[in-house]
Amino acid sequence: MKKILPFFCLLAFSANLSAQEKIKLLPLKIESLKLSDADKNDLLDVLVKKIKKYPNYEILETPSNYPSDIAFDLGCADLDNECISKMGEKSGAKQVIYSEANTTDTGFSVKIALIDAATGQTLNSVEGEEANRAKVPEFFAKAAEKIFGPEPVPVPVKSQISIKTDPPGAEIYIGTDFYGLSPAIIRLLPGNYILKVNKIGYKETMEELKVKEGADVQKDLKLDATPPPPQGEPAPSKPKESDEKVEEETRFYEAWWFWTAVGVVAAGAGVGTYFLLKGESSTSTGGIVISPDQYFSDKDVTLMKK
Repeated sequence: MKKILPFFCLLAFSANLSAQEKIKLLPLKIESLKLSDADKNDLLDVLVKKIKKYPNYEILETPSNYPSDIAFDLGCADLDNECISKMGEKSGAKQVIYSEANTTDTGFSVKIALIDAATGQTLNSVEGEEANRAKVPEFFAKAAEKIFGPEPVPVPVKSQISIKTDPPGAEIYIGTDFYGLSPAIIRLLPGNYILKVNKIGYKETMEELKVKEGADVQKDLKLDATPPPPQGEPAPSKPKESDEKVEEETRFYEAWWFWTAVGVVAAGAGVGTYFLLKGESSTSTGGIVISPDQYFSDKDVTLMKK
């Protein structure tokens, strides 16, 4: 089992390398009997520039000689796929792009072929005519898309944004998104952003952040301390509810029931004194009724005859 694991790891690593390996492509000079060298070079530049937009291809350097001259040096009888594949193998390419442009009675005939360097097979090709000479470069560009597929949409490259603050430990926001505490390094796509930095005891710092593709940005921010509140007389503290209750409870002499009780006692004493003075101690008197309701406080002292 220990021997098998390294084998599979090596196999997976090799597969990953193969997936990332680019295809080496050899572009040959354009064969033409009627076009000038300058026109042929311009058409080749259009073709190569278009192929460079495909990230899975590595463009090799174009040989200085024309394919017909290279074929003669290689001893080829004809400038065919077999001969072109030899040119590719000699340059270490996996594929070769060969093209022709000739004049006709109605305009220009164009042929572009993608050839496998190992087998000599034509992987893809485009042939056609263009009446307007000014549109021949456009024809080459469109032919490249037919051979290699639709032009890939470029993936935006993120830029590195380094943010430092004095003092450190401030909260970093890009828009409304939190990106951690300073110092920090973040990566952003090209565009315009709002950078906000917050720290307790310091004013919020806000500024516009412009990010360009592949361009790193360094931000060093000095935070301003928040001024202390103005000194003044402290506001009187509100007494606690429990203290108020205690205070109310302790002021019993201000309650209505206290003075009612005092009145009852005084009235009772007066009544008792009255009957004693009259000498009717054996006579039954009335009773005294005290009402706890404050609305009947004026009737708290009532003489009831039995």
